[in-house]
Amino acid sequence: MGECQCCYEEFPLRCMVHCDGDKVHFFCMSCAKTYVEGEMGLGRCKPVCFADSNCLGTFTRKQLRQFLGEKSFDRLDHMVQQQELAAAGLDFLSDCPFCDFKAECRPIEVDKEFRCENPKCLKTSCRLCQNETHVPLTCEERKQEHKLAVRHVVEEAMSEALIRHCNRCRHPFIKEEGCNRMTCTRCGNVQCYVCSKDVKDYKHFSDGQPSTQSNGCPLHDNMRARHKEEVKRAAEKAKAKVRSENPEVTEQDLAISVSGRIRNGG
Repeated sequence: MGECQCCYEEFPLRCMVHCDGDKVHFFCMSCAKTYVEGEMGLGRCKPVCFADSNCLGTFTRKQLRQFLGEKSFDRLDHMVQQQELAAAGLDFLSDCPFCDFKAECRPIEVDKEFRCENPKCLKTSCRLCQNETHVPLTCEERKQEHKLAVRHVVEEAMSEALIRHCNRCRHPFIKEEGCNRMTCTRCGNVQCYVCSKDVKDYKHFSDGQPSTQSNGCPLHDNMRARHKEEVKRAAEKAKAKVRSENPEVTEQDLAISVSGRIRNGG
């Protein structure tokens, strides 16, 4: 048994670690882990014995891995590497834009790609634009392609806003004219065009019905105005999502030339 020099509890020696100073100090695994992780939180990645400020003892990598666990040990190991690289002032190193991995690369004129060797990343990126690799496209070509892709997301959302689906067979349909009591041409299911709920008769609709028997959906309304508003809401929602996922996208990138059919809601 041994006494932890931090919490002063007794533990079996096989469940403890010790520094390698001139005077050996023992610690329980929990205290050692708490101390080292606290040091890491303060940006210090080379922990020394904490039993005595005069003790210059340290812990071996084997000991650190033993009481820290894999996740914290990997983080500590990475912090040590980054500190050593910064101290060495190696200006020929390139960085992975998706993690903190650094590596020596050939001149960018020779190799424009960075291949990350961090096992938790392993992404290949472009060293010029810092995005994922887009070879054989140039950075400008990739940028234009990305603009088209995000614009397509918005266009798809706007088109989808005009489409309804049958509740029974999922057959898609778009209303061209007539009232809002829709009958599926495939399976015969009847549903409301406004709220998409199944209906049995006209009591569902507000037109000419007592308010106590109606949920408020109109039997007739301005179809074009309804479609136009639904398309507008869908576009705004899609644009907000695209902007949150792609901060570099501008309003001009999302400027869409809407077809007359969609613009007019029909």
